[in-house]
Amino acid sequence: TTFSTEESAFVMGSRNCVVKATFVDINKLYQVSSAVDGEGTGSVSLTDNKGATIKNGIKAYEDVIVVVTPDESSYPSKIVVTDIDGNEIESITIKYSDYEVNKNDDGTYSGRFTMPAKDCHVQVTLSKAPSKYSLTVEIDESGIAGIDVLSGNYYNGKATAGTEFAIRVTPLDEESRIVSAAAYDENGTKLADLAEDTAYEAETYERQYLYTMPAQNVTIKIELAVYDGPMDEDGDGWYEIDSYDDLVNMARWIQLDPETYADAKYRQICNINCYLKSWEQEIGTKEIPFEGIYEGYDYYVLGLRPTSQVSGLFGTIGKNGIVRNLMVIDFDYSDSMARLASGLAGTNYGTILNCGSGVNLTSGGSIFLYGNSTPVPISSLDSEIKAYELAGGLVAINEGIIKNSRSSANVTVTDSNNLDCYAGGIAGRNSMNGTIQNVFQTGKISCTDNAGGIAGMNRGTIQYGYNNEVVSGNKRAGSVVGEKSDGNLRDFWYANNMNAAVYEYPDTRFENLTQMVRADMASDTFTKTLNSAINGTDLTPWTQKATANEGFPRIESAVVVQRTLTVQTSASASNAANRASAAGNGVDSLTISGRIHPDAKLTLVRLTEGDPEYAELKGALKEGKFAEGWKLALVYDDGTYAVWEGPLTIKLTPEQVKKLKELKMVYCDINGKHEFPNVKIEGDSIIINVDNIGSFALVKDKDIKPVQPGGNNSGVNTGDAAVIMPYVILMGAMAVVMAMVLVSKKKFRKG
Repeated sequence: TTFSTEESAFVMGSRNCVVKATFVDINKLYQVSSAVDGEGTGSVSLTDNKGATIKNGIKAYEDVIVVVTPDESSYPSKIVVTDIDGNEIESITIKYSDYEVNKNDDGTYSGRFTMPAKDCHVQVTLSKAPSKYSLTVEIDESGIAGIDVLSGNYYNGKATAGTEFAIRVTPLDEESRIVSAAAYDENGTKLADLAEDTAYEAETYERQYLYTMPAQNVTIKIELAVYDGPMDEDGDGWYEIDSYDDLVNMARWIQLDPETYADAKYRQICNINCYLKSWEQEIGTKEIPFEGIYEGYDYYVLGLRPTSQVSGLFGTIGKNGIVRNLMVIDFDYSDSMARLASGLAGTNYGTILNCGSGVNLTSGGSIFLYGNSTPVPISSLDSEIKAYELAGGLVAINEGIIKNSRSSANVTVTDSNNLDCYAGGIAGRNSMNGTIQNVFQTGKISCTDNAGGIAGMNRGTIQYGYNNEVVSGNKRAGSVVGEKSDGNLRDFWYANNMNAAVYEYPDTRFENLTQMVRADMASDTFTKTLNSAINGTDLTPWTQKATANEGFPRIESAVVVQRTLTVQTSASASNAANRASAAGNGVDSLTISGRIHPDAKLTLVRLTEGDPEYAELKGALKEGKFAEGWKLALVYDDGTYAVWEGPLTIKLTPEQVKKLKELKMVYCDINGKHEFPNVKIEGDSIIINVDNIGSFALVKDKDIKPVQPGGNNSGVNTGDAAVIMPYVILMGAMAVVMAMVLVSKKKFRKG
C-alpha cells in the first residue's frame, strides 16, 4: 500500500510487514508539459485548482486541470498522462457521444489528474467529429412538441446520424387530435412517418413518437385537427355518419361524454373512403365500451390504416352494443403489429350481425385507387390483420354473438414475446360465452402457434358455415378451430385442402363436420345444404351465383327490400347528334324490379362510340348492324354501385316495344357465354329476367348471330310472328363483394 498523506493507516495482515517512508520536498515544483496530435487542430491549457495557469511547475499531489479546446470539426478522443520515465499515470478514451454530453458550454472539454512527484507530460489526441444535421419540429398553436434524446448524445438543434430521438406531442385543446407526425427533407419530400412509442403512457392525449436521425437535415411536421363539437341527432334519434371525420369524432366523443354518446344510435348513410388515413382511437375502449347501435346499412368503410395501439375499427363492443350490416375494407396494420388486432372489433361482448371484413375477392381485375396513376389488383383490398398475440379477421376476442357474417381478411400472428398466440378467420379466440353462427371465411390465416379457419381457440359455440382456405399454424392448425375445442361445434364444412376441422380431434367427435372437395363448394347444391342446416332458425339465408364470391355460397344482404325503379334516358351521357339519331327507335325509359338497397337509384345512360362499353358490345357480335348501346346501373348518390340481391326483372313499356320493332337483342353473361334471357310478354310489355346488370345493345337484322362459343346461335320463337322478339346483350357488372359491395373503377376513384 502506498500512502501520500502525512498520517495514514493500514490493517495488519497475517504476516510480517515493513513500513518504509519516502519523503518529498513539499516546496519543490515539478514540471508538466502538454501536446496535441491526431486529425484535428486545437490547444491544451493546464491550470491549478484556483484556475491559475501553470508556468513554473506545480507541487506534488496537487490537482492539475486539463482544458482541451478543439476546433469545430474535431473532438478529444484520448488523453494520456505519463511521468518523466514514461510510466502511464492517467489515461482516458472518449467517445464522441460522451464528449457531446460532457463538454462545456463553450465546446471545451475538462479533466483533472493528481500531480506525481515527478515531471510529467499530457498528450491529447484529436479526432475528426462526425457530421451533424439539424432537427426541427413544426406544429401549429393548437399543440406543443418537445424533443428528447434517447441515445445519450447532446442535442442543441443538431445531431449526428443514428441519434435516437423521442418527439413528444401534446394537443392543447381537449377537442384536438394528432392527425400525423412525419419527417421531411429540406425539399419538402416526405422521408417517413414517425413510429409511435406504444409503451409510452400519459394521462393526457399526449403521444410520443420515436425517430432515428438520418444523415441529412430534417424537419418534423406535426399536424393536428380540432374535433367537431358534439354531434347532432336527426329527427329519428340517430347520429348520421358519412365521413372519416365523423368516425373520428364519434370515437372521441364516446370517451369525452359517454353518458350521451356511448349508448347512442349511429347510422352510416354512404360509403366512406378514408384514403389511407391513420386510425388512432378506436370506437369504444375497455374502460368505456361502445354500448349503442351502429347501423352500417350495407355500406363500407374503406382504406383506414390502424396504428398498433388500436385493436380494430371498434375497440370494445359492450354487452348492449350492436354493430350490423357493415363492411370494413382495406384495413391494414401496415406499420407495426398490435397485441390484439381485428378487421372490425378488438373485443366483442355484444352483437355483430351481417358484417364483413375484406373485399372477399381474390381476382377480378384492377382499379385506380387513392389517386394512384397505376392500377392495383382489387384483391389487394383484402384487409391485412397483424398481431403478436391475438388476431381475428372479424374480432380478436369474442365474448358475445356473431351471426350472418364473413371475413376474407388475411390474418397473421407472429409471436415475439414467447406467449401462446392465436389467429382465427372470424375470431382469434371464441370464449365460453361466445357464439359464432352462420359465417364463412375465405382469407389466409397463419400463426406461429395456433390457427383456425374460424377461431384460433374455441370454448364457446360455433355453428353453421364453411372455410375454404388453407390455415397455417406451427403448433396447431385446424380448418375450423386451431386449439382443441371444448365448446359446441357442429354443422360446419371445410375444403379438402386441410386434413381436419379441429386439430388433434377427429371430425366424428362433433356433429356434422364435413370435408368437401373445394371445387364442389362453389355450387348451388352446397348452398342448399347450408340453407337446410339453418332451416327453422332466424339466421339469414345463403345464396350462390357464379359471378359473386368466386362462385362460393355467400350470405344474403339483410338490408335489401323489394323495389321497383323506373328511369328515363340520361341526356348527359350522349351528345345531341346521338340523341337525335336514336330518336324514334331507341330506349327512352325502362323499369327494374327486385330486391334492391333502399338508397339505390337506377341510371340509364346511352353509350357513345368513345365509351369502352360500346366497343365491347359491338365486338361481341359476328354480324349485323349495331343500333345503339346503353349502360344500366344501380348506384348510390356518390356514383358507387349499390347492393342488390337475386334476379332482377327489366320491363320495357308498350311504347318501347313499338320503337324496338325489327330490332333484336342477344344476352351475354359475365363469363362471355351467350344465352337467351328469360323473356316473356305481359300484355304489350317485354319482361326480361337477368342475374347481372351492366351494358346492353340493340341490333338490327333478324339474321344476326351472336358470338357463342360452343353454343346455339338460333333465335327464339316468341309466338308472335308480327313482332321479332328483342333480346339483350348484357355485359355483366364486376363481381359483387359478398354481394353487399360491388367493386368497380368508379366506385373507388377519389373525387
